[in-house]
Amino acid sequence: MNDEIKRQTKYWLDKRAKARKRETAANEEVTKCMERFFSLDPESPNVLAANKRPLSSMSPTLVLKDGKPVLALGAPGTTRIITGVMQVISKVIDHGMDIQDAINAVRMHDDFGTLILEKRVPDSVIAELEAMGHKMNVGEEWFTFPCVQACERKADGTLKGAADPRRDGKAMGY
Repeated sequence: MNDEIKRQTKYWLDKRAKARKRETAANEEVTKCMERFFSLDPESPNVLAANKRPLSSMSPTLVLKDGKPVLALGAPGTTRIITGVMQVISKVIDHGMDIQDAINAVRMHDDFGTLILEKRVPDSVIAELEAMGHKMNVGEEWFTFPCVQACERKADGTLKGAADPRRDGKAMGY
């Protein structure tokens, strides 16, 4: 539903800008929405203009094995979405972790050359990364974003849902 709303909003904004030959819409709420996806700075490559797409990190993901879906996941979370989703995928596929354990595991994000880490990363790892020359920013105990939600299809065909404790998701089934 949210993806459909976003798609329709982007479509409407594009049509509105073309029709009025303007770069902004009058509605204050729509303007707030636009500011989240577009820059209003005319020098920015992401400036609002007709026929432009907004900056987006949305990455709903379906992982296939032998052509069949084994993992579906996604997350809200601004620019941290892609790194959060990929860290969970890597923990499940490359390290054999349970989907819930992978979602619960500590995360880090490269924010334009500065590594942002959850406080749960061991001090020894932080010291080793600093010794390698990384700029560090140790954030909160648990990131607020991204909040990964997932569903895994097990080898026997059963489904396992997993919700991120960082926010208000729940895994439920019937």
